[in-house]
Amino acid sequence: MKKPIPTEHLFMKIRNYVEHLVTSRELPPDARLPTETQLAELFGVSRLTVKRALSELVDRDLIYRIKGKGTFVTSRAEAALSPAGGAAPHGSRDTDAAERPQPEGPSSFSPADGKPDTPSPAPAEAPKVPLPADPPSVTEPSAPMVTVIMPDLLSRYASSITESLCDRLSEHGLRVELRLTHIDLEREKRAIVEAVRNGAKGIVIFPRTGEIYNEEILRLKIERFPHVLIDRYLRGIDNHSVCSDNYDGAYRAVRGLTDLGHRHIGILSHDIGGVETVEDRLNGALKAIHDAGGTPYPLCNIVGNWASLKGAVPDEGLVAQAEHYFRQYEKVTAVVTLNLSTALLVVYTLRRLERRIPDDLSMITFDQPGSPILHHTALACVAQDPYKMGEMAADALVELMEGRPVEKRMVVPVTLMEGESVGPPRSG
Repeated sequence: MKKPIPTEHLFMKIRNYVEHLVTSRELPPDARLPTETQLAELFGVSRLTVKRALSELVDRDLIYRIKGKGTFVTSRAEAALSPAGGAAPHGSRDTDAAERPQPEGPSSFSPADGKPDTPSPAPAEAPKVPLPADPPSVTEPSAPMVTVIMPDLLSRYASSITESLCDRLSEHGLRVELRLTHIDLEREKRAIVEAVRNGAKGIVIFPRTGEIYNEEILRLKIERFPHVLIDRYLRGIDNHSVCSDNYDGAYRAVRGLTDLGHRHIGILSHDIGGVETVEDRLNGALKAIHDAGGTPYPLCNIVGNWASLKGAVPDEGLVAQAEHYFRQYEKVTAVVTLNLSTALLVVYTLRRLERRIPDDLSMITFDQPGSPILHHTALACVAQDPYKMGEMAADALVELMEGRPVEKRMVVPVTLMEGESVGPPRSG
C-alpha cells in the first residue's frame, strides 16, 4: 500500500520544537539546548537531520554553538522574536560571547579573544514541551544534496521507488537531485561522475541491467563514497544494496503451484543478462520444483524488441519465441513469469493459441500488475514493496553519510497475492 506523504518534514518538526522552546521562553538566553543525540532519540531521526534543523536556527541568530560544549539560546533571540523586534541579520550578535554564561568546567574560554573566563553555573536543560504546529515549507538550497539515479519512471514500480526515496530523503532534511539514465550505461556513468563533482554527499543508484559493471560504481566503493544500490546487487562487489527477497518469493510461488498438484512447470523471462535479482528468482523457482519432485523445463529466455509491449500488439519475434516454447513443451501445466513484461507477452500468446488461464494453464508472475493485463482479471503474483525499499535505501544512505555501520545486503520481504490465474492441473 502506498505510504502517506508526510505533511511536515522531520527536520522542520525539530526546528519548530526548538524554536518553540525559545519563543515560549521555556529556555532563557544562554540556556543550553538538548544535545543532538537527545533530539535524535526524541524524534527517532539521525543526527544529520538534527544538525540540519539546528543550522537554520543558528542562521537566524536564535541559537549558537560552542564546539565540544553544546548549543545555547542567544541573548538576541528574545529581542528578535519580540513583537517590536525584527529578525536579526545573519551573522550578527548583540552581545559579546564573553558576556554569555559558559558551560561548566574547570575553566572556559571566550570564543571572541581566547582568554580564560570565570566558570559559570551549568545552564538549564531544556524541558520537553509539545511540538508546535507549523505549516510545511520547501527544503532550502542550503540543505546537503544527495543524488538519486534511476533508469526511468515509466513503470509503477520505478516511480513508486522514486517517490518513496525522495520523500524519505527530504524528511531527513536533504535536498534531492533526480537523474534519469534511460537504461544507458554511459549516461549512468556520467550521472555518477557529475553527482560527485556537483557536491552530492551521497548517491542512491538503480543500476541498469547487464553483465558489464559500471566502473564508476566500483570507484564509489573503492573511495568509500556513501552510496546504496536499489533493486540490484553486484556479485563480487560488496556494495550496500536494498532488494526484494526474490529467491524466497519465487520459491513460495512455485510451492503454491506444486501444492495444487502441478509438476510440469515452465519458467519464462525476458533476457536475464546477468541481473542478479532475476537470477535469484530463477534459482528459487528451480529449487521449489526440485523439492517437489517436479520436472525442470529449460528457461524460456526471450530476447527481442520488448519496447513493442508499450503498444497494442507485441513484436512478432517475441510472440514467436513464446509460441515455440508452449508448442515444444505441451506437458507444461503451469508457468511462472519472472517479470511483468513477460507476463503480458504470455497472456497475449496464450490467447492467440486459444489456451485458457487457468483452465488450460495456471500462471503466476513476479510484480503486481497496476491494471488487468489484456483484460485478464487478477493474475496471481509476487508483490514487491517499492515504498519500503525506497525508505530503507534512504535511511541506509543517511547512516552511511554519518559514518555509521550499515548492513551490506538489506532484503525487503515480498507478498504472495492470490488471483484467478491459478488452479489445479488439467486432467488428461
